[in-house]
Amino acid sequence: MVNDLRIAVDIGGTFTDVVLEEGGRRLTRKLLTTPQRPEQAVLDGVRLILGDAGKGFADVAVFVHGTTLATNAVIERRGARTAPSSSASLTLPCTSTRSGTTKRSARGTSGLGFSMVRSYWS
Repeated sequence: MVNDLRIAVDIGGTFTDVVLEEGGRRLTRKLLTTPQRPEQAVLDGVRLILGDAGKGFADVAVFVHGTTLATNAVIERRGARTAPSSSASLTLPCTSTRSGTTKRSARGTSGLGFSMVRSYWS
């Protein structure tokens, strides 16, 4: 039998949602997000939902994680004051291409993958 147990977790500003799906069965848990330690609600929620399903960590085939914490911090103007800064010569090499190989290029694009990124912020 193929293991198809999937868990998805979303850490929000107020709540952390955990969903377990296996076959046609879906279980959910909602926990308060712990702002100073957001990973705590994830760990607690996954332990609880696996217990509800009678499963263990080794039974999980796919684990998906998402969060709005960083987005919320930007929108609400919370957190450390930061600004992007680099020299005009900074380039970030391509690490993914259509064929799945890694190519690095000094100019232009690498195959049909991602283009080189050049930053001109000052």
